[in-house]
Amino acid sequence: MYILKYNELPFDAPESRWVFNLIGKHLDITPGASAAIGPELGTLLAIVHQQVRLRNGLDSLQVFRNNKPSADDLYVIEKADVIAMVMASDYGNEMKQFIHNIR
Repeated sequence: MYILKYNELPFDAPESRWVFNLIGKHLDITPGASAAIGPELGTLLAIVHQQVRLRNGLDSLQVFRNNKPSADDLYVIEKADVIAMVMASDYGNEMKQFIHNIR
């Protein structure tokens, strides 16, 4: 089960303007993310959209924590015309370091 982590930026910051709207965007899900979230995909995106409506936008990087200690976090990233869903383990240590640096 995944739980959305709190936004690290203040909700009224100019960077918290992303709405994660799939209309006109490409959804890119890595194989690891697809395997990990399976049928929860729609639910997780609905949670992000609910927070967008409540906050009038979010940071472009949203992190879902898995309540299993050995499980990876799921990163939902919006950039330009893409919404990506990524597990750090998809790309090994380099990706883990990258994600750590942008958190």
